Amino acid sequence: MASFKITVRGKRDDGFWPVYILVTHKSKIAYIKTDYVVSDRGLKKVYDSKGKESKELSEVRVLKNVLDIITDYVKRLNDVNSGVMSIQEVVDYLNCKDDNLLFTDFTHTYIGDMYLIQFEVDGDEYLTVKYINKSDTDGFVRLVSYNNHYGEKDVAINSIRALAIVKVSIRMNTMI
Repeated sequence: MASFKITVRGKRDDGFWPVYILVTHKSKIAYIKTDYVVSDRGLKKVYDSKGKESKELSEVRVLKNVLDIITDYVKRLNDVNSGVMSIQEVVDYLNCKDDNLLFTDFTHTYIGDMYLIQFEVDGDEYLTVKYINKSDTDGFVRLVSYNNHYGEKDVAINSIRALAIVKVSIRMNTMI
């Protein structure tokens, strides 16, 4: 899940600071520019544990408005499986004003290269959906999950019992 922080970046020539939303997702960061700007009076100096000074937004009206935007972002990300998105896909999705987002806009990388695979290891049979990549070992294939929490696994080609290509995968997130 992405996390958000309100920040300012680069004082403009007119003396105002543009307000950004810092998005962190999968240890990567990106910025989304808002329509808000603040003067020096709308900022306060803060210091980190090493004594480095930085500026933090303190203007209440702007903070409230940007927090409303972040609240909307969180609601929108809860409606999709953002865990499989890159940071750029998250930012693109959040910047998209169209609520009727096409399914194919965020699934093009998942169509056609996943497989339903049945294989046997040490007498146990497994049935799973994985990506199949070339293994470093001859006579084996590497099964890879899009979810980084599941490690790669090399499987002997002769242990594969069945293989089917997955043309489309639809994920539905619901709350009960």
